[in-house]
Amino acid sequence: GIKVIPSHSNFIYFSLDNYKGNYFEKLKIAKILGGKTYEENGKWTRISVGTLEQMQKYTHAIFG
Repeated sequence: GIKVIPSHSNFIYFSLDNYKGNYFEKLKIAKILGGKTYEENGKWTRISVGTLEQMQKYTHAIFG
């Protein structure tokens, strides 16, 4: 249910519009450096892709 923009880069650009919960607070609790809201309309943000272990930590922190 999260909208993303297809990319061939080292980050994922996505909308928090349908995200349930406080995304930035969850990043902070997990000690993950995370960006900001880049576009208020749709609450678009991004996260850089890391190693498999880093992405698993990120996914667990954000989606449980």
